[in-house]
Amino acid sequence: MAKNNIQTAAGIKLIINGNVVGFATGFSLNRNQQLNTIYEIDNPLPAEIAPTLISVSGTLSGIRVRDNYLDENKIFDLSQVINFFTQKYVNITIEDMQTGKIIYNIYKAIFESDSISIENKKTITFNANFKAMFVFPGTIPSNVS
Repeated sequence: MAKNNIQTAAGIKLIINGNVVGFATGFSLNRNQQLNTIYEIDNPLPAEIAPTLISVSGTLSGIRVRDNYLDENKIFDLSQVINFFTQKYVNITIEDMQTGKIIYNIYKAIFESDSISIENKKTITFNANFKAMFVFPGTIPSNVS
């Protein structure tokens, strides 16, 4: 029996609040950190460079195909996907599909805008823009609440 094989451009799985939402066809992340140079008296060289403000934003796009294979692998229905886009805070996990390793955990994200397209009875595509409080490479540390 042939097994379904989905090829996505980004090769990552989108997980929101611990639930697989779909496969990513695109993902971008922007982390900006403002820095403040601190000088000492009578020294022309900086004593320290201190971070002041950090902002995190990004976009994601994905696909969800309605069939038994994906449903068996806990990629659930569209109504649950839409619920994530309307929650105040969500944690977004970006996982490499080949290795299963977590690339990023985006902490306390809020979706600014999203769009969903149902192109035929089996394919749903979605795009979303978000802002977040912080981004961690790998897993979120246990001391972060």
